[in-house]
Amino acid sequence: MAADICIPIKDFGKDKQINIVIEYPNSEKNDVFKLEVFSCKDGAENKKKAEDVVFNKLKFQIDNYDRNWEVVQVSPPQGEENNIVVLFRKR
Repeated sequence: MAADICIPIKDFGKDKQINIVIEYPNSEKNDVFKLEVFSCKDGAENKKKAEDVVFNKLKFQIDNYDRNWEVVQVSPPQGEENNIVVLFRKR
């Protein structure tokens, strides 16, 4: 059974990457997660083209990411830089 949790992280945007380790009591098993910010500034003038540029940049960054990590969640673009926060889980 999977459970969702919400962890407030202060000033996350400054760090660009945060590692999270979840340890299970009475077990040697743990889960390792990583939050990483990808900047997808588009530079495009029309909205549809900008969305395509952001999507393609993000897709390229994820496709070329370390294969030891799998994508769990992707946030919508935020701010002027179109920063996208991606949650990865270590395989």
